[in-house]
Amino acid sequence: MLKDRFLQARQVKHKIRITFHPKADAHTLMRICAPLDYGPGKVDQSDHFHVWADESVSGGHLLSLKPEQVVRIDILDEEFDPTDFMWFLSRDWGQHL
Repeated sequence: MLKDRFLQARQVKHKIRITFHPKADAHTLMRICAPLDYGPGKVDQSDHFHVWADESVSGGHLLSLKPEQVVRIDILDEEFDPTDFMWFLSRDWGQHL
C-alpha cells in the first residue's frame, strides 16, 4: 500500500521517488522527495501526501498530492534531515519523526 510505504520512509527519514499524475492529465511525473506528512490538504481537507520536492527547477518546493494522483512510491537509500529544509521557526521534531 502506498500510504504504508510513505509512512515507512518518513519514519526512517529516507527520501522517496514518487510517480504521480500532476492533475487530470494522462502523463506522469517523477520526483525525488522527502516525505513530510500524510493528512488533510489546505483546500479540500481530504488526505494528501505532503512531500518536499528537492529536484524542482525552483530549488525545492512543497507538493501535496491526493492518493489517487500517486502511481508509485519507491523508498531510496538516501537519507534526509528535516532540519535541512528552510524553516523560519526552530522546531523540536521529537517523537514525531
